[in-house]
Amino acid sequence: MAAEIKKEWLHEYFPDNWETRPLLEWNSLNKSVECRIQTLCLGVVVEEQPQSCADVPEASDLLAETILTKELVLPMWNDAVRDWINRARWVAGMFPEQKLLQWNDDDRRMVVHVLCEGEYRYARAAEKPVLPILMEMLSLQQLRFIDTVAPQTIMLPSNRKMRITYEPNALPRGRARIQELYGLKQSPRIAENRIAVPIEILAPNNRPVQITDDLERFWIEHYPELKKSLSRRYPKHEWR
Repeated sequence: MAAEIKKEWLHEYFPDNWETRPLLEWNSLNKSVECRIQTLCLGVVVEEQPQSCADVPEASDLLAETILTKELVLPMWNDAVRDWINRARWVAGMFPEQKLLQWNDDDRRMVVHVLCEGEYRYARAAEKPVLPILMEMLSLQQLRFIDTVAPQTIMLPSNRKMRITYEPNALPRGRARIQELYGLKQSPRIAENRIAVPIEILAPNNRPVQITDDLERFWIEHYPELKKSLSRRYPKHEWR
């Protein structure tokens, strides 16, 4: 047996037992947060209406947490972003007195939440650039410090910029062909002169022939023999 219960009766007999609450759910098909307003009486849902998620600040938080827990790909979290984080993290480890961000999981969560501010659709958050957000989390002084002690590139005498790669738990490293290193007598130093940068020295075919953080010794002890063998294989290249 069942009987109809009208809302008017509930309002009459239970006027103090009504509540409204927002309901936020993740739609995996549309990859977006959906928002609704529920009306309850005595804890039972009586009515449910759609609501614009643009008016619900919590929607962006649910979007951010969904991206994190479901590990949704953020295309703009690209190699440039990862390289910048590695470089900033390396500086934070080398100079703990600067109290820089460690770029751990909590920092990543913070970045994703900032990325999702004002959004409830994954596609909208996924198209936002990430690098500006990372840089805005540091002061101008901290950014200048990172660029000073851990440069992205080092200018060589050949007028080529040698890119410096920073990786966790490893020394930064450069990579250049022998001809591009002519005129560079000593290994470049970074981190306020604390670190001599190891250089992966390449033959003309871009294959490594030596890795050294002591260029002065390389030119004296190793280069003469390398020059003999490589100059025969690559006679058209310059050999000093």
